[in-house]
Amino acid sequence: MRTTISKSYNEVGYTKKIFDEFKIEVDETKIISIVAPIKSGKTTLLRILSGLETSDNNNQKIPYSFYIGSEPQSFPWMNLKQTIQFANPKIEISQIKLIAEQVGLEGYEEHFPNNKSLGFRFRIVLAAAIAKQSSTILLDEPFSMMDERTKNEIYQLIIDISKKLNIGFVLGTSNLGEAVLLSDEIILLKNLPYKNAERFSLEYKNDSLEERINSESYTKNLSLLIESINKMKTQKQYSISL
Repeated sequence: MRTTISKSYNEVGYTKKIFDEFKIEVDETKIISIVAPIKSGKTTLLRILSGLETSDNNNQKIPYSFYIGSEPQSFPWMNLKQTIQFANPKIEISQIKLIAEQVGLEGYEEHFPNNKSLGFRFRIVLAAAIAKQSSTILLDEPFSMMDERTKNEIYQLIIDISKKLNIGFVLGTSNLGEAVLLSDEIILLKNLPYKNAERFSLEYKNDSLEERINSESYTKNLSLLIESINKMKTQKQYSISL
């Protein structure tokens, strides 16, 4: 999917332009990271691509997309089974069990997300996205409040879901290590208002998270990304640690 986006906000006394005929291409079968500092337009871009927010030029949206925000919005009064049925009322029981297994919640169909971990809630929302037969899932900094163990489990889950179910993911993040670890492609936003971006293509020999972290490809691409950011005219901060 290719589209061009323009977006401005009216603030006191002036108009703030975020995207100025910004061209973006999204391969809906890949994991793509959109990299920019916190509060620099990633959320706006993801919401526009998903159709949750309008642009100034009424751009094309990603069809059959599903947006997951920085804190997964599961329903505390719905268990996993009910959440999946809410997402797809016509779904069969056998499919509910299959989706529960795919997101790592086999046997938890009757469990409720209330008072559960962010990882548990993320898996439930991911199950809803799969139930809706989403072609692309947009993730807006969903890992920032997860502990390290949970985060690594979810990283591996996303890689596995993308490869096995042929679902694309578009991740908005300011974490460089995260972007390099997960992505098939990285889109680096450069200097507001955004007119263009730098793209990186990444390849790994396998889908094991541990093997990726220890690979030459991870180290090389992280260095290239940091080098590009250091050339930019920005004082805003990125994170690197996983």
